[in-house]
Amino acid sequence: IIMCDYYGNYFLQKFLPYLSFKHRMFLYKHIKPNFQLISHDTCGNHTLQSLILLQNSKEEEQIIRECIENDLESLCFAANSSHVVQKVIKIVKETDREYINNFVISNLIDLSLNAHGICVVKEFIDCTESEFYKRSIISIFELEVYKLTFDQFGNFGIQEVIKVFGGELCKKIIHKIVEHIVEFSLSKFSSNAVDFVVD
Repeated sequence: IIMCDYYGNYFLQKFLPYLSFKHRMFLYKHIKPNFQLISHDTCGNHTLQSLILLQNSKEEEQIIRECIENDLESLCFAANSSHVVQKVIKIVKETDREYINNFVISNLIDLSLNAHGICVVKEFIDCTESEFYKRSIISIFELEVYKLTFDQFGNFGIQEVIKVFGGELCKKIIHKIVEHIVEFSLSKFSSNAVDFVVD
């Protein structure tokens, strides 16, 4: 109850850093049955993010995985819970979150066209280190440059991938934007991507 309370969640966020590993695991086991409800809650998601930030063990990684692995779709596409997934992406090593990596790659375009999903995609791009995932993201974006660039959220994905991975890796994406530069310049959202490429 306190995790989702308007005032109580602030107290708990301040209190969490004082918990030992044993106490954090105790807390995880108690919130696990209601993890989804807490993730979607306006206040509860902030408490979960604070708890996830403190994880420093394989045991904690495993219980986080058990909590979110089968509900990634509902978590990634929702306003509050998407922040919880972003925090896991940021904190857990890329090689230890294959279940998230595979979900994001498999749903990359749908996520990119969603108001909350695009935030997950941007965090994923920012935290991607392996060449395999970089090239997977780029190749998917190359095929959907037109759709993404004209979209109110997708254009931010195009900008992010170029900014983070660089012009050399993203040259095919850049060339496609340049090829349609006049058309893209006349649209509210795609003009953002044109401005970014020109800069």
